[in-house]
Amino acid sequence: MSPAVRRLLLGAAGLAGGILCWTLIQRLFALSPYILPSPWSMVRALGTGFAIADADENWMPLVANTFGSGLAGWIAGGLAGVATGALLIACRPVESLFRPWIGLFGGLTSVAASPLVLYWSGFGTGSKLLLAAWLAFFPVVRATLAGLRAAPAAWHDVMRGFSASGWETFLRLRLPAALPGLCGAMRRAWTLALVGVLIAEFLGAPGGLGGQISHHEAAFDLAGAIAGLIVLAVVGTAVAGALQWAEGGVTDWVGLPRRA
Repeated sequence: MSPAVRRLLLGAAGLAGGILCWTLIQRLFALSPYILPSPWSMVRALGTGFAIADADENWMPLVANTFGSGLAGWIAGGLAGVATGALLIACRPVESLFRPWIGLFGGLTSVAASPLVLYWSGFGTGSKLLLAAWLAFFPVVRATLAGLRAAPAAWHDVMRGFSASGWETFLRLRLPAALPGLCGAMRRAWTLALVGVLIAEFLGAPGGLGGQISHHEAAFDLAGAIAGLIVLAVVGTAVAGALQWAEGGVTDWVGLPRRA
């Protein structure tokens, strides 16, 4: 049996065992559905959420809203982070001026930064995009600053020996050296961007999975709330896997070993 098949079977066994324990606990202690719903009630809530005709309550439009907002904010914050890092590297005095602010705001957690950003932008759809971009920006700009300095000094000497211009040195030396760390930062930025969108939705931004989960919680429909979390976890895991696969491709292109 191959290791991949063994891992798959062990994962399936762990999932089945967890569901069995969940069912036994719920029945042995006669827990109310308001405290711990049965797995089967959550399966029904999942099916109802996908089958319902109302676009404001169907899981698919809600998933598209939340992950689309997260993706847009992630791309905007990531591109801004890379551009800002490259500009700061090109001008050291400006970097010295802005580095304390990057450290100050970048050190804020997503929960701490959310009220500030939402206060500035309100609770509309734009607030989700702004919060996602804000949270994605700082890990990317820090990784860009570190990665563009990662190439050894001897390699810069080689580029100067070949009379390479600053732009050629950037494209052929600095950028490839920065890509592995930058890819890891983009994965972290995606997680933060998605968390930012969910926080905005929990706090009142319209549409999305976060708002629907809050709606189920307010109605004491714990099965529906947990079903929403399951949908969020499954789609989020799929996106994270795709990003990890893309990171592996970039790492192979640069010529470094893949991360475990």
